[in-house]
Amino acid sequence: MTESTQTFVAVGVGAYRLALPASAVYGVITDVLVGEPALYRGARLPLIDLGAIFTTTRRLVAPFAVITQARGESCAVGVDSVAHIPLRGTLVAVPKLGLLRPDLFEGALRGADGLTLVLSPRNLIGL
Repeated sequence: MTESTQTFVAVGVGAYRLALPASAVYGVITDVLVGEPALYRGARLPLIDLGAIFTTTRRLVAPFAVITQARGESCAVGVDSVAHIPLRGTLVAVPKLGLLRPDLFEGALRGADGLTLVLSPRNLIGL
């Protein structure tokens, strides 16, 4: 974790407030079929639907998919919402105890309205 201010793309899945480092986000697509590779600029990318991981709801279509990259690999991350305004902040450590899938988080952003959990692109791609 670094002490400098970073920029993040805020996403939502159910009641969860999440974010991805903006440096790892390459695009956003809409209405993505779950269970199929996502098409992005002619490439077929694996889709990781966070709705299936963090909620009990199964769906046929993810409203949005954020294209993220780490270690030279890309994937599409299915989410319910994507914020139009980027978040800026400094990552803080988040206790892993009690988190669903703690391996997917690299920290949190503390704001006036609570914590936003920051997802690890590297660990998402490893799923």
